[in-house]
Amino acid sequence: MALGLPSALLILFNWLSVIGYGIAAWRGHRGGHSFAPPFLSGIAGAVACLVCPWSGAWWWAWVPLLTDPSIGLWVIAIVLQAMARLVGLRAPIDRLPPQSSTE
Repeated sequence: MALGLPSALLILFNWLSVIGYGIAAWRGHRGGHSFAPPFLSGIAGAVACLVCPWSGAWWWAWVPLLTDPSIGLWVIAIVLQAMARLVGLRAPIDRLPPQSSTE
């Protein structure tokens, strides 16, 4: 219970953040949007299912990992990164850091 409820709330807040960003982008607003601590909510929920004393609760440990949008976005980013490298394109993570103007 100590991990399960906060995990469920953080996953809900992550989804509300995704929905809020979609609405803001649809209206043409720009700006920063943030998630609850990324990956923390899905992993905490999975751990909560694994250590739960109820019999059979560990069968549900995969559900928080699939429902946390930050983990899904991370997986998509890794797949796109790999595809860009296979095709020979420069992926966003491959960019060189900006040069400082102090010389």
